[in-house]
Amino acid sequence: MKRDIILTSVLIAASTLIIGCSNNGSDDIYSHKYRAVQIDKGDSWSIIDGEGNIIVKGEYSADDQVSNIYGETYWVKSGDKFQLFSISSPKKPLTADEWDFATEMFDDRALVGKVGEPISIINGSGKIISTLGKDIAKASRDIGDGGNILIKKSDGTSGWADENGKIIKDNLYDVTLGKGDIAAIAHKKKDSDKYTIFDSKGNETGEFTADYIVALRDGYIGIHKSEKGKLINKNGEMVLESKKYIAIMPPYFGNCIVVNEDSKFGIMNLEGEELIRAKYKLILPSREDLFIAVKEEGKTGVINFEDETVIDFEYGDALNVGGNFLMQDGSTYILLGRDGKRIGKQEFYSYSKSPCVKEISYVNVEELETSILSMVAKFDPNKTIANVATELGKKPSGDFAYTDHFSDAKTMAGQVATIYYTFWTTSLAREKFHEKTTNDGWFDHTEQVSDGWVWMESNMSGITIIFPTIDNDINQTIELIASRLKQKGYDNEGYENHPNMIKDNHHIEITQYGNGIQAVIGIWEPDPGC
Repeated sequence: MKRDIILTSVLIAASTLIIGCSNNGSDDIYSHKYRAVQIDKGDSWSIIDGEGNIIVKGEYSADDQVSNIYGETYWVKSGDKFQLFSISSPKKPLTADEWDFATEMFDDRALVGKVGEPISIINGSGKIISTLGKDIAKASRDIGDGGNILIKKSDGTSGWADENGKIIKDNLYDVTLGKGDIAAIAHKKKDSDKYTIFDSKGNETGEFTADYIVALRDGYIGIHKSEKGKLINKNGEMVLESKKYIAIMPPYFGNCIVVNEDSKFGIMNLEGEELIRAKYKLILPSREDLFIAVKEEGKTGVINFEDETVIDFEYGDALNVGGNFLMQDGSTYILLGRDGKRIGKQEFYSYSKSPCVKEISYVNVEELETSILSMVAKFDPNKTIANVATELGKKPSGDFAYTDHFSDAKTMAGQVATIYYTFWTTSLAREKFHEKTTNDGWFDHTEQVSDGWVWMESNMSGITIIFPTIDNDINQTIELIASRLKQKGYDNEGYENHPNMIKDNHHIEITQYGNGIQAVIGIWEPDPGC
């Protein structure tokens, strides 16, 4: 149990590391030239550079959200819509497009989406480069993915596409993307314990097995296997392993962040030599020769490979901006250089937490509507329990004695939907008996003998379909389905905020159900008081 908890914390920390720091100087998580900040509490958002200069002053409302800024381009989310801006055009969006969902813009690409529409790829000017197919249910990009796009299809398989949306590899069970010599690692099959390594063209370069994947970056994979932390290369060959450490991160400028069994972080080189013993609560790479480190009591500072303190452990939070550090000093933030000295006298109240998502889902509203209407065709108030049981291949038994419905599961609109066939009774089946009389030579004895279970005589009252996962805005999805049904003759007059679509005395009521939606199909019975 303890090991599982530790590994979970390591994997969470590694999720920051897995997005990787490339040595090639391209956009990565450590190359922010600018940050959006509030100069005073409750202020509008301004943008500063690494020297503390205010590049854009008070341009965005405190209620807005400003994304991380890679290069010159960034998102502003106002209300529930994203628009793209740039440092050179901070007042006017680069295009008139407004998006419901957006990933961060780096390497001149971002994913964008609108409820009910397929996912698109745009460039740094806001131009749509391509639109992914309707069979792509989810797509994501991250900074360490080499510009590639992770995709998941509506049939449940995974793969990846290049920066322009061209599919490189698909029909895999799960995929983790990287860049450089390793484009991806994946399970080919659901129940396999074997990972396959792929290059940028989708060719297989090696295989390995692991209990956990820790991180993937720049031609190396950190794994946990058989109580050891291990580091392997693009061919699946062992580079480094250690019983002392449960996790070895891929190298950052030739050295690896490691984690021991007590969940303490340190640094070792590729020869296995310990440079910094595992003593920190967390270590994150910052610049090519510096690390942000957190001590056990929660104080943050900056160290180098020799474990020399560059910025004292006196701060609550730390992030990069233009090669320097924005450090939380009490209730405000100040700028410090890589020499630990303060830059300017300006203090900042807060910095903007990015509103962007890493993954965008496409909910095919057309398929949802088609799936719902296919069940409308199955609804027949004249069908009996026996009729429906025969269609579903169910036999009468005590399992159905105290329920008003049959349940079924079916893949619909790219997910496994649950379907309930309901009836006008609280019991679908009953046990049938006959009397049997015997005589013991003196007296007659009568007893009830079971003839088995039979279906009750009752008709269908409705069908309920539950689609468990709608990752997009559920209310907008419901509105889109309702509008499509209205085009087919269904009317929702008086139910604009609670779609209850009526046609030919039948109704379809669509509502949110947890993280998904449900559609209830039945007979419309007007309220006699109306």
